[in-house]
Amino acid sequence: MRYTEHPVPPSLDGWVAAIWELENDGSADDWISQDAMPDGCVELIFRRAGRSAWGTEQPPCFVAGIAEAAAALRFSGDSAF
Repeated sequence: MRYTEHPVPPSLDGWVAAIWELENDGSADDWISQDAMPDGCVELIFRRAGRSAWGTEQPPCFVAGIAEAAAALRFSGDSAF
């Protein structure tokens, strides 16, 4: 799993706290579990490849509201966000 944070463009300063990318290099049949900890941010998530689940299967684009507890996430081994 590769996680990268990118600089926020000045035009988004004050609106965006972070821009991140996550890429897995496994098989589509593999599942990776990850606990996401609350950070006080709403997240706009775009999955470029693979599958993901947060309780149920997630669509390719979705909004994750402000979490109040750790979220148990699952990603297919070939997923990219």
